[in-house]
Amino acid sequence: MAEALGLSINAISKALRDAPDISEATKARVRREAARMGYVPDAAARRLRTGSGGGIGFLAPDLGGPGVVEMLRGVERAAAQTGLPVAVATAGTQAESEWAGFRRLLGQQATRAVIVGSPGIGQRSPLLQEAAARQVPLVYLNQFPATASQYANVGRVAADWAGAGRLAVEGVASRGHRNLGYVAGRVSGSAWAEHFQGVMAAAEGAGFPSVHTVFSDPESAEDGRAAVAELLSGPNRITAIVCAGDQVAWGVWRGLGEVGCRGQIAVVGCGGISRGAGWEPRLATVRIPWDRLGQRAAEILLAGAGGTEERLPVEWADGPSLFPAR
Repeated sequence: MAEALGLSINAISKALRDAPDISEATKARVRREAARMGYVPDAAARRLRTGSGGGIGFLAPDLGGPGVVEMLRGVERAAAQTGLPVAVATAGTQAESEWAGFRRLLGQQATRAVIVGSPGIGQRSPLLQEAAARQVPLVYLNQFPATASQYANVGRVAADWAGAGRLAVEGVASRGHRNLGYVAGRVSGSAWAEHFQGVMAAAEGAGFPSVHTVFSDPESAEDGRAAVAELLSGPNRITAIVCAGDQVAWGVWRGLGEVGCRGQIAVVGCGGISRGAGWEPRLATVRIPWDRLGQRAAEILLAGAGGTEERLPVEWADGPSLFPAR
């Protein structure tokens, strides 16, 4: 950049830091060139030079996603104990937009980051490569890219998703249900794959004859409504439906009402977000400790614990959407 503009490296550095002894015209030239080159300040390097602590970045596909606000609240709680700021960015569901969001966090002086993973991101993420090159430690929440375990600076904090699947099946089995439908998450997501494994293992252990499975987006009520017709078309009459998320479970409940089956087929969700959020009826679900997930991820980053992986326990929560088999 210095060579392109005919300026000294020191002048470039000062312009980017908005130093008062650099003219506004020069700062504008430097900023334009930085934008053209896609330059992002290296917060980790700046931290080493200045001795400052940097901040924590929080990157999520969408701040409106299940549990995202609660996880962010947990991160902020942990950061408040040290006085560090929390920078927030959204990432979308594609690798390129995730990478761009991560670079925005670096530009906001984040020197470590909590990443809410997306099942839409493929196995190779440019974010992982850039974090490794810049020596920025990461902790993923729940969804975990398949190649992330290759990086020493990357950890994961997740709910016990397999346990959540098991608890849901145990809940329906305790009410006498034997013919089970399952609205699963797309197995490309690590959390959904673990939930799937938990459901299937528990169903086999309970001696269920079969599990009629439909794959969907667990965050979409509309997907739940659409899944009802397929679930009801199977050879066996199902009496309960387990869902990988509360949103899709609510969609299933609505879909059952539209075909006159509400009250005949029980529904169980996963997440616990529906609690106190105006859902009628209150779903039987498995509570995920969203805020604790975020807090623990930040604590690991602040402790410099590297590639730590932890799983947090989940909790069964009964509700009127689960009733005895009829």
